[in-house]
Amino acid sequence: MRTLRLAMASVVVLSATLVCAGEFRMPPAYVTLGEVIRVDMSPEMWIPGTVLSRQDAKIAAEIAGRLVWVAEPGDEFSEGEAFARIDDRELQLDLQDNEANILRLAARVKFLRADVGRLRQLTRMNSAARTEFDERVSEQEMAAQDLAKAKISRNRVLYSLERTDVSTPFAGQLVERLLEPGEFTSVGRPLARLVNLRALEIRAQAPIRVAQFLEKGMFVTVKDDVRSLVQPITTIIPVGDTNSRSFEIRLTVPPDLWVIGSPVRVSLPTERRRTVAAVPRDALILRERATYVFRVNGEGKAERIVVQIGIGVGELIEITGDVDVGDQVVVRGGESLRDGQSVEVNPG
Repeated sequence: MRTLRLAMASVVVLSATLVCAGEFRMPPAYVTLGEVIRVDMSPEMWIPGTVLSRQDAKIAAEIAGRLVWVAEPGDEFSEGEAFARIDDRELQLDLQDNEANILRLAARVKFLRADVGRLRQLTRMNSAARTEFDERVSEQEMAAQDLAKAKISRNRVLYSLERTDVSTPFAGQLVERLLEPGEFTSVGRPLARLVNLRALEIRAQAPIRVAQFLEKGMFVTVKDDVRSLVQPITTIIPVGDTNSRSFEIRLTVPPDLWVIGSPVRVSLPTERRRTVAAVPRDALILRERATYVFRVNGEGKAERIVVQIGIGVGELIEITGDVDVGDQVVVRGGESLRDGQSVEVNPG
C-alpha cells in the first residue's frame, strides 16, 4: 500500500513539474469556422400576411334561365372552357321565330324593290304619278330597315345561345358551387367560385411608418413555421388606411408552396440599410460581463475578441470590435474553447 502511495505522489509531482516547465499542451479543439463579412443591413420587423390567388372570382351568368349542369367542386378548367350550362330551348324557339320573320321581311323587300323598278319606268313615261313612286320607295326603305332590325334580333338570340354555356375567364379550379342544377339563375347572379392555383401572391398590411424604406423590387424574407424564402416586393399600394394606419404590399410566390389562405410573416426594414461587418449568430459567445468571438489566427490558434453586437437579420448579426472583414471565426465548438488553444477544422 505504501508503495502505491509513493507511485501516485510521484505522478503528481511529475505533472506539476511539466506544467511549470511549460511542456503541457492542451489538445486541439475541433471547430467549424465562419467568416466576418460585409453586408447591407437594417433593423427589421415582422408583419402578418396571407397567401392569396391573383385570380379568384365568383363567375356569373350573362343570361337568365334554368341550370341544366354545373361542374363539381375540385374540377379544373382551361381558359374559355364551359363549367355550367343553361337550358336553351326557349332561345331556340326565339331563333326560329326570328328566322321566319327575316324570311317574311326579305320577301317583302324583294317585292317592293321590283315594284319600285316598275314604277320608275312608268314615271319616266308619265304613266304613273310621281307621288305614288315616292310612296313606294319609302315603303321599300322602311321594309329594308325592318329586315335589318330582324337580323339584329336574330344575332342577339345567337349571342345569348352562345352564353348558355358559361365559360371560365381564366384557367383555374372550381372551388365552390353556388347554384345547383335545376335552380333558376338571373343575369349577374354568381354560379360558382373559380380560383387560379398557379398565380399566388402574398398580401400584407405594412405600417405607414416603414413606407419610406420600401420600394418595388426590394427582396424581403417570407416565412411560416416550416419554410423560409426571399421574394421581391411586386406591388406597393401607397394608400394608407386611416383607421389601421397601414398600406398594402404584395409579393409573388411560387405555386405549390402554400395553400391559399395560409398565414405567413413578412420581414420589412424599419430604417435605411447600412453597410456593417457581420458574423453568423452562432459565432457569438454570450457571457454576463462580455460578448466575444473566437478568431483563428494564422498559427491555427483561437483568439478571444470582445465585440459589441448590433442589428441582426436572419442568421447574421452586426458586430464591432477588433475584427476585420475576412477574419475566420469559430461558429461551432467555441463554448469550450480557451484563449490561445489550437484548433482544427472539422472536415466537411
